[in-house]
Amino acid sequence: MDFAQASRLEWLETNGTGAFAMGTVAGVNTRRYHALLVASLKPPVERYVLLSRWEEEAVIGDPRHCAGRLPVSGQVSE
Repeated sequence: MDFAQASRLEWLETNGTGAFAMGTVAGVNTRRYHALLVASLKPPVERYVLLSRWEEEAVIGDPRHCAGRLPVSGQVSE
């Protein structure tokens, strides 16, 4: 699966109390409501993004390797 296809496929996880997590298979937030934790203070309304994304980084010796992806102006920064 290439990045273009993976960034169009979405997943959704709900907990039944108005909170949810939603994103793309590629791991980039392509919509404003894509986030790892969206909580509802007064279910089912007043939703707030509490955790937008998680950035992974591997340190092997001196160099650092970013494993996350961040879309910037139609491109992807890796």
